[in-house]
Amino acid sequence: MDRALPAWLLLGLCLLAGRCFAEPELGQAEYETAIATRDAFTELMKLGVLPDDGVQSKLTPRETLKKRRELNDLLEKYELELEVSADLGFPPGLFAHAHIDRLKAATDAWIRVSARAKACDQLYKITKTNLLAGSLAFAAYCSRLDPDSPSPTDAEQTAMAMRALLASLQKPDQYSSYYPLQAFDHPQCFDLRMTDMYKEGNAMHDDMALHPLLLTLEDTQAEAYLQLALYEATSDPATARQHLAQAGAKGCVGQAFVDLQAQLNGSAAR
Repeated sequence: MDRALPAWLLLGLCLLAGRCFAEPELGQAEYETAIATRDAFTELMKLGVLPDDGVQSKLTPRETLKKRRELNDLLEKYELELEVSADLGFPPGLFAHAHIDRLKAATDAWIRVSARAKACDQLYKITKTNLLAGSLAFAAYCSRLDPDSPSPTDAEQTAMAMRALLASLQKPDQYSSYYPLQAFDHPQCFDLRMTDMYKEGNAMHDDMALHPLLLTLEDTQAEAYLQLALYEATSDPATARQHLAQAGAKGCVGQAFVDLQAQLNGSAAR
């Protein structure tokens, strides 16, 4: 006859595993509410509400006007919900809200500097957590990725970003269940999958379009290894080759990958 484990032992094992009373993180509920709002926005986009969005609309002009107002309301609601999540420090919320600030920086010259600074501040906070996508975005968007930069401040910022990126790669992503996540910057591993929605000048609703570029955790790891290899190519080619190989193993196929591979192979042959 099977004997059940004592309740005290089950509780002890449960506590050791850290899975007994998994309470939601601060900002998690607000983030999930925001994602539901975003999904409602996307469904509304499928009706062809906006002009020149490539979707054939079957709505009357009056219905279209009403739906456009609903879109604007959903967009405002989405941003407010994300802002609460970000203010509470939830990493996926910080990441998504940084997306909004990046778009504002790209589309509004009056607030370009302040919006970019706000996006980078949010991404910097993520580098202290276990969300790799945030560390990658900080390295790609907030760092020049140039170890030979004439500005010591820029060089220090780049080195710090690369250290944070490497540290993120070396530990499990605590938020792996939230992937795929929308690409923050132009991912060089997957340039064949890029669309023009990421060109500067597009409105915020375009970034929440029907087919945004999404990166899985493995895609994100590939891009992170590539960015490290690009940074190390001149100063530490041996380590760059290792990271480039890891990028390839994760599926990196972009032109930057091919070019860097040729460069490093050429330097090794000399």
